Amino acid sequence: MINLSTGESIRNIVVAGETGVGKSSFINLVTGTDRAAIANDVRGVTRGTECHDWVTDTQTYRLWDTPGLSEGSYGTVSPKQAQDALRSLLTELVRGDGVHLLVICMRGLPRVTKGMKQTYDTILRIRDKIAPDVPIVAVVTDLEKRSAAADIVPSMEEWWTNNALSLSEFNMGFSAHACITTLPDDCHPRIPGRQAQCQGVVRHLIVKGVSPKLACNIVIAGEIGVGKSSLVNLLLGAERALVGNDVSPVTASTSYL
Repeated sequence: MINLSTGESIRNIVVAGETGVGKSSFINLVTGTDRAAIANDVRGVTRGTECHDWVTDTQTYRLWDTPGLSEGSYGTVSPKQAQDALRSLLTELVRGDGVHLLVICMRGLPRVTKGMKQTYDTILRIRDKIAPDVPIVAVVTDLEKRSAAADIVPSMEEWWTNNALSLSEFNMGFSAHACITTLPDDCHPRIPGRQAQCQGVVRHLIVKGVSPKLACNIVIAGEIGVGKSSLVNLLLGAERALVGNDVSPVTASTSYL
């Protein structure tokens, strides 16, 4: 049973993807810790769902690590078990605090592969059945070899520019993305400040991704009888504003959602 803590300050971020793409390393980068276990081979180390908190002054972001979705028969978790784990996690979160963001991690290979597409489709099918309104963002990892000392983040962002057409052709849509490396600065190639910049990018991605949509107030004014209420009804697609048939005013003051 997943331990859910109810409260408006909790924002649940579910991290999913193929085995070995760096989901746990991504979570460690966001939280600034080494609490999520990582592996050095293609076998996954996350057998169940685990959560790790990133706490700011005003918000708690709870990142949920999930088993890799493509380990195959040689892995520690079968594809069916991994899918069931993701499905169960989303279901329980929806019943509790809700799911606020779904992060799909992908390795920054030279091109988009059919494996990436299959993993994306699997995650999308599960999300659409349980929490269809949850936004999906992409985090592309392992881009340290693309990073340049003079232009760290933009140099890694070139991966997205080069593969945007392929992602579109595969119908892989995301509301936002980040191209990063999770490696520390002293890993090859050594670039001071790289990890801090990548941490800033992914934290911004999460904060922006889960921010609630703010209401937009629109004031409609004009002479009596020019059709202000009719315009409101047209925008709403419903007859909610009272409409008059003469020049006498029918609206005192009101608001519509």
